[in-house]
Parts: sequence; structure tokens; C-alpha cells
Amino acid sequence: MHAQHAQQAQHATANVSEDFFWPGDIAPAALAVTFAARVIDGRADGGYTLHAGGRPCAAQRAASCLLEPEAGDTVACWRVSDDETGDAIEARARVFITAVLTRAQSASACLSLAGDVELRTPTGALHIAAATTLAWTAPACKVDSDELHLRSRALHVACTAIDAVSAACSAAVGQLRLVGALCATVFDRETHHAQQHQRSVEGVDRLDANVIDHEARALMQLRGENLVANGTQLVKLRGAQVHIG
Repeated sequence: MHAQHAQQAQHATANVSEDFFWPGDIAPAALAVTFAARVIDGRADGGYTLHAGGRPCAAQRAASCLLEPEAGDTVACWRVSDDETGDAIEARARVFITAVLTRAQSASACLSLAGDVELRTPTGALHIAAATTLAWTAPACKVDSDELHLRSRALHVACTAIDAVSAACSAAVGQLRLVGALCATVFDRETHHAQQHQRSVEGVDRLDANVIDHEARALMQLRGENLVANGTQLVKLRGAQVHIG
């Protein structure tokens, strides 16, 4: 009987490759064991090479371990058998990294997940805070909200094209400065009100309208090297005094 058990244990040890080993004094026939290890480096297949019990072993990150391990980190591992029948004799052991216990020096933390990811809080609010910089990097970014509030001391926007559709737009600014090559606006009705309005045009300034009505409460002055007024039917000047010449 003892010889039979020894033969089974020897058979199980032979089935486990050199990359997988039982740390410490755990028997080869055990189906699961937890231990701590140090990360040596990452592997080309997405796994990791660990060092524990005096020997290296291959491991992969568990789906629930969001923090991506770095070389030199101390990690918690769970070695399990991937045989669903629970037969320890025929099972092949696999090592999973379940958590990162300590970081190597000041390694940055990276939360890495495979596939599509959704972060949801069904009954509460979600707050994201950073002490220095919050950066979003993606080929496309979409914000879908009934109400959006943006507050910043300075806003810098650099883009190739802006396409905006809005039923109403209201803005209050202290200073507005626009620099561009071309400006085209189309409105059914446009109203401007300013304390002072000054416009400078290097080339031609042309106004085309059915009716033009200019009114000055104090003084209206037209000045030019050549001044031409043409009326197809009527040209009328009226005033208490009219000086020509």
C-alpha cells in the first residue's frame, strides 16, 4: 500500500513541468496552495516569470488582479490544478497572480484590463481625482450626459475641425479674440450691442442689402480721397445748412 502511494506521488511529480513547482514542503498531490513570490520580468505571451522557493516559475495574472505587476514587485500567488475532475494525479498545475503586495521602489501603478471595460455605479456618484494631471487617451472619446458642467482656470483646445449643433448658446466672457483665415456665419437675425465698435479692413469692405439705415445721434462723417454717391432715381440732401465745396 505504501509503495502504491509512493508510485502515485512520483507519477504526479513527473507530470508537473519544471516551470511549475510546489513551494516549501507542500505535497505534490495538493490541488491548491497560496504563496508569495517576486516578479522577475514579463513574458512574451503576456505572463510573468516569478521567483519563489529558490526557483523560477511561470505565472499569469488573474482576471481580478487589476494592478499590473512590474519587475521586482512582491505578489501573492495561487497555484491550482486546471483539472476539473479534481484528480491530483493527472492534474497540471497553473500559477495565478492574485494581488500585488509591495511595489518595487517607486514603480508607477497601472490598472490593466483586457477586452471591453465598463465602470458603473447604479445608485451613487462617481468621482475621479488626481493631484497633478488627469489624462484621457483614446482614438475616440464620447460623453453622453443630460447636463455637463466644465470649470477650469484655463482651457486650451487644439483640433482640426469643430462641428457643433445647439438649439441655444449663451456665453459671458471678459475678452474674446479669434484669429483665423476664414470666417463665415449664417443667421436669420443678428444683433450686436457694444459701447464702442471699431473695424479695420485692409481690402474691400462691401455691404449688400435691400435697405440700409444708418443713424447717428451726434455726428456722421464720411471721408475719402474720392467720394461717390449715385442714385438711380433720387439723391436728396436736407438740413438747416448744406455746405458743398
